[in-house]
Amino acid sequence: MVPASVESAAAEGSAAHLLSEATDAIDRHKKQRRKVSSGVAKAEAAITASGDDQITRSWRQMVEELESALGKEFSEDPNRWRHLPPLLEQFINDIVPSKREALIQTIRGVGGQLSEYFHGLKQADRSILKYSNIISKAIVESLDVEALSEVNIRLASRIKDLDFWVRLESFVKEWDEWRTLEHDELPSSDLVEAMGAALVIIEKVKSGNDLRALFGLSLEIRENGRLAIIKSDNDLAHASSRGLSYLALCGIFIGITHYLCHDRKTDLHWPVDELEVIDGVNINRLFGMLDRANIKMVAGFPSKDANLLRLFKRHHVIHLREGVRVMNLPRVTCSPN
Repeated sequence: MVPASVESAAAEGSAAHLLSEATDAIDRHKKQRRKVSSGVAKAEAAITASGDDQITRSWRQMVEELESALGKEFSEDPNRWRHLPPLLEQFINDIVPSKREALIQTIRGVGGQLSEYFHGLKQADRSILKYSNIISKAIVESLDVEALSEVNIRLASRIKDLDFWVRLESFVKEWDEWRTLEHDELPSSDLVEAMGAALVIIEKVKSGNDLRALFGLSLEIRENGRLAIIKSDNDLAHASSRGLSYLALCGIFIGITHYLCHDRKTDLHWPVDELEVIDGVNINRLFGMLDRANIKMVAGFPSKDANLLRLFKRHHVIHLREGVRVMNLPRVTCSPN
């Protein structure tokens, strides 16, 4: 009797056994080829569908370089996919990480700028009231008109009322969370969409470039105890007499001027018009206000009133034929007792 182990070894080495093994190996190989082919197709489809132009262009460039190197061996091969696995490995291990890092850096840069813009607006929102108080204080210091006991400028922030404020604030909140927690991870699609919307908003704001959208401006003038709130030229025209309104505006401009130029030793020059709307007493007060602020008035007007002209240090007249010449004012003589 032949031992069972010898019969088993003979069976394993028989032609039938070898044929069966070969058939199984071929089937496994075909399945593996189909699996690899399907994987390559899915990978290429995923690259194309990624929506990232840089990623897609990089892959196409690598495939074109491979085709250029292999020639017909690649272009005419019905199974061209078999050349692509090493290329995909290089693409996934080298190209994708570098593109990913570049994308993260870009997102950090753009998001950081949007965040700075938001915080700048937030700071401006807090500062508008402070500037309003500072300028109003400077106006009070410069004003010297008995009938006007109070002239204030009021700035009210409109920043948080802007239609984009809520969306920009929401983006910055998501941005800060991503920057803190997922510094080396790509942001969510929601954050990317919010960033895109914020960029569109900022471009519209820049193209408009209208500071009036950021704050409201009004004046408060108290004349002889009566308070008038002024928000337009028409309000100003009807708030008081033309002369007192003119003086109030001069007081406001003096305050703003010295808010911008703190050094009172600096000589400043103002071109002033329409002095004839102010009576003589208040013109003297206007000159006093300007002298204390070290502001030199340059005015041109048709009046030849000597009392008014004497308030100026220099006097010139523009003659149609003679040009510019010095004006000689009549001397003031005292009448005998």
